[in-house]
Amino acid sequence: METKEKERVLELIISYEQKGKIQGRKEGRKEGAEQERRHIAKRMLMKGYDVQTIHELTRLAVEEIEGMK
Repeated sequence: METKEKERVLELIISYEQKGKIQGRKEGRKEGAEQERRHIAKRMLMKGYDVQTIHELTRLAVEEIEGMK
């Protein structure tokens, strides 16, 4: 394999690696936000908030909130 080809392959590998890291961070942030919304919903239930209000504020599914009771 010629030097130019090797360089191009290396560039592609690095590019895909960087894209993978970016995607992983995005997914991690999204997962963290979901966990936080669930935590908030549980606390709201403990404080006596109704399911509909929790749904409106957290955007969690009503069924999921009801399952937390």
